[in-house]
Amino acid sequence: MRKDDFMAYVRKTKDIWKVMIDYGHGDGYEEVGEHDKHKEAQQEVKEYKENAASTFVGIKIKKQREKILSCKESNFNIEKVNCGNFVVRSDSERFGVQAIVYESYSRMECVEYIARSSKQETPSYYIIEDLNTWANNSPVRSKIERFNTINEAISKFNEYRESEARRSKLILNHAKKIVLGVAIGMCEIDVIHATNDTNFIISDFIGISRVNTNKQFLSDMTTFHNNVGIDKIRLWRDEAGKSLKEPLEVNILEWDNPYFG
Repeated sequence: MRKDDFMAYVRKTKDIWKVMIDYGHGDGYEEVGEHDKHKEAQQEVKEYKENAASTFVGIKIKKQREKILSCKESNFNIEKVNCGNFVVRSDSERFGVQAIVYESYSRMECVEYIARSSKQETPSYYIIEDLNTWANNSPVRSKIERFNTINEAISKFNEYRESEARRSKLILNHAKKIVLGVAIGMCEIDVIHATNDTNFIISDFIGISRVNTNKQFLSDMTTFHNNVGIDKIRLWRDEAGKSLKEPLEVNILEWDNPYFG
């Protein structure tokens, strides 16, 4: 049999060492510590004997074999909690469904945790020269132009913005709506709408965890904001999460933005 015919062995159990103490109350031994290494358990026993020998009548180490639960996490979400911190929730065999697995005062640190704990999809981008041609059922719709990087998308976005600035001086009341959107996996959403010299960020990404936890996308939005500029955000939900009939436009400097710099 060739070496390549052997399957790699994946261990399904692990050994743990539990420190057990009998306090002499008639209840027998109870667990006071658990360790992955025998040496660590021995050290705890030593410390108990040196510092608290008069409080118990017996102490021992119990070796036990346990099933290794999968630590692979999925379905990540970040939420803000009452104290103002952010927590990461995820699904895993070890911790359960939507259990809190990480907490930080910084939302970006939560994003960093998710990036370390999972293989994130690489975002790509698209540009539409004029979304109005889609909304108004124009016989000639602006095509969707796709780009692998944010810098390529920014270049095309700026090209259309400059062209629109020249055109708007000659043609009034026919402003184009230029779109920059993101594609992450099977999810595609508009992110930036540009009309009449104003760049709006669209709040849809806030409600989609695949997008708002993607480290590369959030970094790309920082790049866009620093190099092109974002003037306002269009919010389609109020602070309680209730849908609005009409979007609320907020100056970007007045928006509490934990997502990108």
